[in-house]
Amino acid sequence: MTDIVATNETILVVGGGISGMTAALEAAETGKNVVLVEKNPALGGRTSQLYRYFPKLCHPTCGLEINQRRLKNNPR
Repeated sequence: MTDIVATNETILVVGGGISGMTAALEAAETGKNVVLVEKNPALGGRTSQLYRYFPKLCHPTCGLEINQRRLKNNPR
């Protein structure tokens, strides 16, 4: 039998690219506290440097803008 123990976990996400932002947001939206660290002054990673990206072949701001809006609206 496995006991369930309540903990106060904080998740560390290293890298503020599109994947790191998404991972941090998904964890925060489940109620976890998240610390997102990025070495550069802006989020977005390599995606922010692209002309278009797969699968929608849209400008990077279309995908990054959604995650940045989600980040601003989430206190965790």
